[in-house]
Amino acid sequence: MAPSTIKVKPRAVAIIAAVVVFLFLMLRDPSRSGAPGAGESNRAHGSRALRDEERLAIWSNRMARQIDPRVAKEDPAYDELARWMLRSGAVFGSVSGHSRKFTAGGRGLFATKAISQGDEVLRIPSECWFSHRSVLRSSAVAHVLQDDRTVKKILEEDMSWAVIIGLLYERTNEYSPWLPYMRFMRRQESTVWWSDHELAQTHSPHVVEFSHNIQKDIKGAYDRLFPYLSDTYPTMFDADMHDLSAFTWATLTMWGRAFNVVGYNSTSDTEYGLVPIADLLNHQAGKTSSWNMEYHDKERANDPTMFVLEANGDYTEDAELTISYGDRRSSFNFFVYSGFTPRGQTYGDFIAIKVSKADGGVDDALWGCVGVDGRPQPKYLDKLLEKLGGMEQVFTALLAATETHMASWPTNYNADMKSLAELTTYDSLWAATGFRARYKSIYERLHANLKAAIAAGDFAVPKYTSREDKNSECYRHYQRFTNSEYAMDHMPITL
Repeated sequence: MAPSTIKVKPRAVAIIAAVVVFLFLMLRDPSRSGAPGAGESNRAHGSRALRDEERLAIWSNRMARQIDPRVAKEDPAYDELARWMLRSGAVFGSVSGHSRKFTAGGRGLFATKAISQGDEVLRIPSECWFSHRSVLRSSAVAHVLQDDRTVKKILEEDMSWAVIIGLLYERTNEYSPWLPYMRFMRRQESTVWWSDHELAQTHSPHVVEFSHNIQKDIKGAYDRLFPYLSDTYPTMFDADMHDLSAFTWATLTMWGRAFNVVGYNSTSDTEYGLVPIADLLNHQAGKTSSWNMEYHDKERANDPTMFVLEANGDYTEDAELTISYGDRRSSFNFFVYSGFTPRGQTYGDFIAIKVSKADGGVDDALWGCVGVDGRPQPKYLDKLLEKLGGMEQVFTALLAATETHMASWPTNYNADMKSLAELTTYDSLWAATGFRARYKSIYERLHANLKAAIAAGDFAVPKYTSREDKNSECYRHYQRFTNSEYAMDHMPITL
């Protein structure tokens, strides 16, 4: 009798073969363990190990449908990060850090297929986060944060420095539990990195001074920690690798890309945490996507365990997903801490007017603001009225100060807008031109309003009484700002 024949479908054979290859590669991947020698083993295998990693990337991308296979080779660091996160339980089957439409030099999160409103597009477990809790739980630097008296004294003032110190260490740790994430991170853009020449391109001495003050604050924190850490823990904090530039990188990364992952019943209102993949989300005003925390740990019921991102609208394939970094955040804040000026978002944008004193200083008690509508703050006009005795004199003095200040610019608003349209490379000049055009538009409106009022002899101070007025941008500016620190520019006036 002829032996029986078992028919196996080709698709089943392919799937079984793929699973066998995957298990084989996973078992022989030494980089999964943090043991010394893992790095040496990978280097010893050389190009063969690299080819294995590439095959694993392509296989996992296509089988799990987590990364669009058409662009899987565009960023090897992203692919490594994605694989690491998938092994930790992350889910992001409809988005990718790649895009065929995204210009070189930038990053974002894009849909790899159509997404509908209400869809969950990201689920990132806390094992992937880089937060205060995760540093204390998984980083070798935890004992420094918990036991070193000098460090603990600094942390008592601001616990966010724990994340910064941990990030500084793990960035150079070859066996870091977050190694794929550390390799993927890039520099957080900020005017803090800019040279004096680049800062001068803003045409705003206030921006230059503010950026210098941040640089001084970061250096002050660095000087409190170093060379103490490098002297006390030389194997962890090498003096050459952990210099001021590295410390600035860690500080700005935490300030610019972290989410608030504070748990229930926490003694603090804020706990900063870096969430991989989610930190690729760029800004757009409005709730284009929203995120929340889930709690699944019975032993630590107050600790969040899952970051969830949900789409608040429909997205087509290749569309970029965004979140709001703050609808009430000013352009000045975006520009200084993130290196860009948001399009179409002017809430909180204002310029400050300061009265000059005879000794060359300014009278801090006599300052006021002008909102994006180009109308001076009513209360400030009343203050100037007390000094000058008549509203016509106030408007005339403001017009003279505005014209003098505008004449001091190397370029005017129209020239900046023309340059902005012609620039094709994103760099400090592009960012500075966009920022200065934004605040110069306020001066243009202020100048036009003052000239019109003087020509018409109409010096009435605008009163905000109706509901429509109270919802105006100008009204919101005046109610919100109590100091000139976040003004886009300062204009002196002599009385």
